[in-house]
Amino acid sequence: NAWTNNAQYFYTYNANNSRLSDLHQSWQNSNWVNSDSTHYYYHTVTGIAEENTAMRISAFPDPSGGIFTLSLPGNTGAYDLFITDVTGKTIFSSAGNTGSSRAIDLSGQPAGIYFCTVSFRNGPVSHAKIMIR
Repeated sequence: NAWTNNAQYFYTYNANNSRLSDLHQSWQNSNWVNSDSTHYYYHTVTGIAEENTAMRISAFPDPSGGIFTLSLPGNTGAYDLFITDVTGKTIFSSAGNTGSSRAIDLSGQPAGIYFCTVSFRNGPVSHAKIMIR
């Protein structure tokens, strides 16, 4: 018995040697027939999205002894506030409505760095870093 080639594969690559497509052909009735193909698409990032500075939050004083003020943009509507430690554990959470500032007491927490996330219910999310000494 002689071995017979009954399938072949074709690959195309771009200038960066990234695969663009695969084509599988099979031998049927004395002809090569396309049986399957795959196309790969690559996107190059050419920039970084601008931060929505209108929704920026900040915490002061920084560092603090655990009691600080969170400065919020005005007319934001309802929001959810989460403060996590460096392990990602939520140590404080609260919901609020429009306001320009909010006092927060974390004086019972150990010294370290904490992360504040405010998720505005109208879409944007903003972050601030808090240091307790």
